[in-house]
Amino acid sequence: MSEVPLKGGPLKQVVTQIQHSQTPALVSDEGEAGIAAELPEYPVRRRIVSGTISPAGQASEQVARTLSDVAGEWVVTLTENSISLQTTDYASRDDFCSRAGAIFAAVGRVAPPPVVDRVGLRYINRIEGEDIQNLEDFVNPRLMLLAGALGSGMALGHTISDSLIVIEPDDQLQIRTGLLPAGVTFSPGVEASSRESWTLDMDVFNGTGHIYFDAEGLVSLLRQYSEHAYSFFRWATSQALHDRYRREG
Repeated sequence: MSEVPLKGGPLKQVVTQIQHSQTPALVSDEGEAGIAAELPEYPVRRRIVSGTISPAGQASEQVARTLSDVAGEWVVTLTENSISLQTTDYASRDDFCSRAGAIFAAVGRVAPPPVVDRVGLRYINRIEGEDIQNLEDFVNPRLMLLAGALGSGMALGHTISDSLIVIEPDDQLQIRTGLLPAGVTFSPGVEASSRESWTLDMDVFNGTGHIYFDAEGLVSLLRQYSEHAYSFFRWATSQALHDRYRREG
C-alpha cells in the first residue's frame, strides 16, 4: 500500500533493530571507526558504557557505540548483539529503508555478524493535545475500548490493549494501544507525553532466528514489515485524521 505523507501527524518515532549472534568487533575502536567512515551522515560518535549485575551477583559492563546526525534526529546504535536505527524525523518508507540498507552494508563490510536472531520494525504514533478531543472521529472504534463509552459523571483514567497478530508463520505484529494520562507510558522504549495521549505502537518482527546477515535481504524484510504496519495504521485510523494532517502539512 502506498504511503500518504502526514506532515506534523501522529507518528513520533520509528525504530528498527536487528539482534544477532555475538560480534565484539562491532563495538571495538577499530570496528566503530570503520563503520563511522562508511556513514559520514552520522558524524556525532559516542561510546556508552552501562553496568549490569547477574543473578549470581557478578558485575559486568556493556558497551554501545552510537552514531547520529548533529540534530540527534537519526541515531545508529551498535552493540555486540544488535544494530538499531531510530528516528524522530521519518519521511517515507523508501528513505528509512535506504538508510537502514546503508548501515547494514557498512556493517557487512567491516564486521558482519554470522547469524541474525531477530528482525524488528516499530512505529510509535501518538494523538495528543487538542486532537485528543476528536479521538472518536480519528480512531477505529474497535480500538477504542472504554474511551468515549462511559456514562455521565465518570472519567476514564487510562485504558491499554495488547494484541499479537500472526501475519505468517515467522512474522508477527504486536499492537499496543491505549489512552494514557500525562506523564505515563506503557513501554520503557516510549517516552511519556506531557499531556493526555492516545498511543498506537506497532511492532512487526521475526524472532525465529537463523537468518544470514545480508543487507539486501534485511532491507527487503523491513520493507515488507513497513507495509504491514502501514496497512494496520490505515485500518486503525480514519480518513478524518488523514485529512486533518494533510491540510496542515
